[in-house]
Amino acid sequence: MQVVGLDHEELKNIRRKLRKLGCISIKTATTHSDYADIGFRRVGLGMYFYRIYSRPMNAEEKKEYDEDPMFIPYTDRVVFEYGGGAIGPQSFGEEIKEEFMKKHPVKY
Repeated sequence: MQVVGLDHEELKNIRRKLRKLGCISIKTATTHSDYADIGFRRVGLGMYFYRIYSRPMNAEEKKEYDEDPMFIPYTDRVVFEYGGGAIGPQSFGEEIKEEFMKKHPVKY
């Protein structure tokens, strides 16, 4: 809070707004500071995330997300992710991803 200059009231306000939107987690990594993973729903042991980039994805990243059944790209800055738990499906699956992509082409 001190680094970004937030007081306790501002932090509580941000938390309240994120909860209202359905956000259940926010994850950033020091090795990939150009995106954040926003968790919004658990289903069984799995969890859905939005990966939001602070910049447009490069060609290598786009290719990786296009080919990986764990990810469904929305735009050049947003990717939808499903991470499985200890049991059950570990990704959206090829057919589910393919069907979604046909109905909603990516706008890179």
